[in-house]
Amino acid sequence: MVLNSLRIKKAYGCAGIIKRLTIEITNDCQFKCPYCIKGIPNVRRISHIKPEYIDKFFDICRKYDIYNENDLRIYITGGEPTISPYFLDIIELCASCDFVRDINILTNGYNTDEIYIKANNICRRYNKMFVNNMTFHFNKLTNLDNYIHKAQYLINNGVILLLSIIIDIDYVSIDDILNIEQYLKYNFIREVYSVFNKAIPDKFEFIHKFNAQKDISDYRKIKIIIADKNEMIVSDSDIKKMKTNPFRNMYCSGFKENITINEYCYIYSSCSFNIKYKCYIEPQVKKFFDNIRSTKQVCKSNICCYPTPIRYI
Repeated sequence: MVLNSLRIKKAYGCAGIIKRLTIEITNDCQFKCPYCIKGIPNVRRISHIKPEYIDKFFDICRKYDIYNENDLRIYITGGEPTISPYFLDIIELCASCDFVRDINILTNGYNTDEIYIKANNICRRYNKMFVNNMTFHFNKLTNLDNYIHKAQYLINNGVILLLSIIIDIDYVSIDDILNIEQYLKYNFIREVYSVFNKAIPDKFEFIHKFNAQKDISDYRKIKIIIADKNEMIVSDSDIKKMKTNPFRNMYCSGFKENITINEYCYIYSSCSFNIKYKCYIEPQVKKFFDNIRSTKQVCKSNICCYPTPIRYI
């Protein structure tokens, strides 16, 4: 599939528009993966966002009707979010918020079972869905068999869990990759994928077959309309496997729908990384939302990160 050679007129997520807030609650992590998009190995000072700053942001959003009830999907990430000293406090703060619809964490899964169960129980008290998106990384601290047992234990204790396996083809042994096949029978395994800009070789056919056969939710599907009015459906994984972003230089509504607050309390469009505004200072938050709502933005990213926005020329 060579989307870059096609004349794309429009693309949009099959699940419709979903407003998303990513909160990077810490830049600390037990792992120091060289492919980390957050650049954790180069972090010099550990920072954790405090719950009171997020609470203040929520209050500002209520005052200016930024979000409607059950409007917002929250992703809590890092670094590794579960090692923030405020992790469970932030889970409760988000779960108790009226305009939050569900809470997802992006975790390396290395923490204790107990902390994931506690987070899930907090969300259940507020009738909010909690989804544990766990990624297995090959390194000296991890063992895939242990992660499979952990996933089974958490699921048996009521946690909704999806496990992804990431491979850096230059550092993971052939034996370790072949060993993955025996675990692909488990329904909670979401996908096996490579780090950005590296492909999994064709000789590992079982991985490509697994990913191709795995059911993809509408939330991860993108409908693409080509210049001759033909249509095709691709997944967000298909896009991320490409060396270049096929939606680059197209207008994208993701600038308005995907917002990030980082561990230093800055708020910005997840697509632009234009860091100017603090999330707890009311005039700055208001100006930020006024700006992103009043302007059209062209995507300049090298990789497309989100399935749901509308892209158009």
